[in-house]
Amino acid sequence: MPLAPPRYDRLPTAVISSELLRGVLRRCGPGVRSVGWPDGPAVRLAVLAPWSGGGLIAVGPTAAWVWGALREPGTPLHFSTPGARRPRPEPDGARRVHQYGIAEEDVVELASGRRATSPERTACDLLSFEPRFEAPLRVACRLLLSGAGRRRAARERILSGMPRYRRRALARWEAL
Repeated sequence: MPLAPPRYDRLPTAVISSELLRGVLRRCGPGVRSVGWPDGPAVRLAVLAPWSGGGLIAVGPTAAWVWGALREPGTPLHFSTPGARRPRPEPDGARRVHQYGIAEEDVVELASGRRATSPERTACDLLSFEPRFEAPLRVACRLLLSGAGRRRAARERILSGMPRYRRRALARWEAL
């Protein structure tokens, strides 16, 4: 398994600040990364480590950011419990934990040991569950679904998905 990016969230705030000024660290979403680690999905998931403990899976806009389809992960960060377990109440507004039933084949685990939904599943979640579907999310869906067979697979997933959200997802699909 490839080497996992280091976690800088455990450093004192003063050290992080000075290393940002020196140019050793760079901002990456809600955290920081070393300039030696190229910005990519594994590094972005490693940056989310302080919020994704307990086996949480990055979903929705947060997963779209992990895959590079959005510029920012958004606030709050979105995660789901594995196996549709009931989430605990959140003391702060930094993250929102959902209770989605996510199949193991829809989850991608990267070098950091952290997990996010696959690009296809992420696009379907954005189409189905996001309350607002503005231009950045439309672009994110297009980026997530670019690739051989992804659009067809996503459409089939929507058609076989939960009826409650199917109409919304299909209407948004037409906007793509």
